Amino acid sequence: MRNSYLDPYPHSEERRLLYVGITRARKKVYIIANPTAPSDFVTELLSPKYKINVVSKAFSEESKKKFKCPYCTDGYLRLVKGPYSDFYACSTGFGCPVGKARVCEKCYSPSIDTRNESVCNNSLCGCKIKICPECGRPMKIRNGQYGDFWGCTGYGIKDDQCKVTIKVKAGL
Repeated sequence: MRNSYLDPYPHSEERRLLYVGITRARKKVYIIANPTAPSDFVTELLSPKYKINVVSKAFSEESKKKFKCPYCTDGYLRLVKGPYSDFYACSTGFGCPVGKARVCEKCYSPSIDTRNESVCNNSLCGCKIKICPECGRPMKIRNGQYGDFWGCTGYGIKDDQCKVTIKVKAGL
């Protein structure tokens, strides 16, 4: 058990082990880490106060921003291979309200649901898809006898059918 009066650093034993590992290298040290779930130590080493050479583009500011969870401070969105489809989940676990994030159809980055649409987290992509306000499935433009309308993609599902339609506004 750690005595907080003697050792104020969180994870102090792990910190000492990392320090020993780094300082015993003779010429170079390579640290391999997961960019979507970096440890506290890797995050600290990536701060500008340390002059380290980061080789992986996955640790660039743009990439970190793309996978950063929009709902919590420490989490990153990680790709999960689900039984029915792939999705993104927060690395912090079950306590984060992001739940499942969609996979962007264009760039495969996380796509975060808002009230009426899902917006790609990749600022270079900017893909948005309209989602059903009733069931959360994607909507698509359909053509009917009175013109074009948004229809839920759940319409054709036998046991869980969704019949939500929304009138297409002029100019869209």
